[in-house]
Parts: sequence; structure tokens; C-alpha cells
Amino acid sequence: MQIIKTVNSIFFSKSIPKHFFSNYFNNNDDYFVFNNVEVELSRNEKAQDFVNAISFSSDGDKSQSLQDSFLRWINNQIRLNEFVWAYQVECEIDDKVSLKNVIHLPSVLPLIGNVMLTGIIISNTKNLNMNQRKFTIIQIDNTVKIIKRDESYISLIDTINEFKKLKETLI
Repeated sequence: MQIIKTVNSIFFSKSIPKHFFSNYFNNNDDYFVFNNVEVELSRNEKAQDFVNAISFSSDGDKSQSLQDSFLRWINNQIRLNEFVWAYQVECEIDDKVSLKNVIHLPSVLPLIGNVMLTGIIISNTKNLNMNQRKFTIIQIDNTVKIIKRDESYISLIDTINEFKKLKETLI
């Protein structure tokens, strides 16, 4: 099982001043690369000097370590539990999961819009609704894509271990 790409995000319930991020990253841009990890800040539309969310993305699992070091640093600056609305992990894993013997699927399934997939999507949300604080969506196709959001901290390793348990249950 190989991790192809990960995106770790933190969504804030209260906007955080942009200077906190500028101090840590020594960068004033909304999108930049830091230690081979792409960092994107989502600004508050009403107050441009404040940030609503931050995302770390990279090939492999480098984004997790940068997010962890950023969280340790910012936790010394503010009460993190008062500001974080949710944590989110998105990952793409190269794992050959054969569902043909378990679930009989047509060769091509139209699942979302015009996207044609040869696999399945498993979700614990109604209608794949991502406008909530806690959910998990797993797409098993040529690769496995997982999106998990929770109000408590989520690690990439825990997410992958949960997928392994699901895989054992399915197969």
C-alpha cells in the first residue's frame, strides 16, 4: 500500500489573523510551497486579514508532518480547541482492492455527475453531503481515495488503519 497524495486541512470556527501564518511560514502569500509541501490559506471574505482554513498538500505523507509541526507551534500561540471547527484528511492510496468477488458491479457505473468509475463510493453521509463537521467518504476504484473530517484531530495513519479494517470487512 503506497500513499500517492495527501491533503491535510484545518477549518477554523473563528478566523485567525493572517500574521500568525506569516510569522510561522515567513511568507505573505495565500498559496506557496514550504518544505516541499504546498500550503494554501483560505481567507475570510469579509475580513481579508483573517484566515478561515489552511490546507497542506504533498505527494506521499509529507503534509502530515508539516501540519503537525504547525499545530504544535500555533497551540502555543492560541487556544486551538476554541478556534478549530474540524480537521480533514484527504489521501489517495495505490492499493489493489478487488471487489468483483464480493460485490457484483457493472463494468462502468455512473456515480457522480458525468464521472464514470469502475468502482464504488462508500459514505457515512446522506447524498455525499460534505457540509458537516464529521464524515468519511471512500472511493474504491483504480486507486483508493479517502476523505475524512472530524472535530478532533485526525492522523493519516489512523485513517489508513481504518481503511484496512473496512477492507478486511468487505473482502
